[in-house]
Amino acid sequence: TASVSANIETLDILSPNVIGIVEGSDPVLRNECIVYSAHFDHVGIDSYGEVFNGANDNASGSMGLLEVAEAYMSLKKKPLRTVVFAWVNAEEKGLYGSKYYADNPVISMENTLVNINLDMIGGSEMPSDTISFMGYELDITQAGEILVYTAHESTELTDMLNSSAKQTGLKVIDMGEEIQLGSSDHASFMAKGVPAFCFNSGIHSDLHGVGDDVDRIDFDKMEMVSKMVFLLGYKVANQRERIVLDGHK
Repeated sequence: TASVSANIETLDILSPNVIGIVEGSDPVLRNECIVYSAHFDHVGIDSYGEVFNGANDNASGSMGLLEVAEAYMSLKKKPLRTVVFAWVNAEEKGLYGSKYYADNPVISMENTLVNINLDMIGGSEMPSDTISFMGYELDITQAGEILVYTAHESTELTDMLNSSAKQTGLKVIDMGEEIQLGSSDHASFMAKGVPAFCFNSGIHSDLHGVGDDVDRIDFDKMEMVSKMVFLLGYKVANQRERIVLDGHK
């Protein structure tokens, strides 16, 4: 026989989100919104004290979101609907930041038309991308390409995405709803019935490792993705009619 005991210590940790708002210009439609999101947390350090910088996962998405926010702020006339920018925390721990936002939104989920989530938008295939990651096949994209994950809730939204990609010169590869490795913050919005897109450059060999550093970032891709999602969100936010969901015409 044997007996085992363990001492468990629990800590309460505050992990704030950062929210920015560009209020819509229409006195009625400003009560509806679109939400851009990106997580700004990462996985910390390894047992040797080496830092996981997370340049692609997800400094790339966080910085892309800053660029999109700057573009909206530079508009002389703001779009009809409100645009919310949510830099969410604790994604790597279980989407806690986006779940909190979805439960405590700036504008109700019923009046949130779409979530556009940026999670790893700066990766392109490199010579080092030759092995699997935790048993998952690598699907890292080429320059000028980005993956999108979506449940295809709206043909109208998909058409807007395709036209925005064409304007930007970016190839968007539709991966459907299921992400090969885990999930991302768009899932918190989908759970509330909000249509969502998650843009991702694919799994690379140094994901969640010390090799995910700035020297592997494709800045041209980051710029193209940021331009594309700006155009996509602007179209949704600035048309008079509300987005039509398939099956709700």
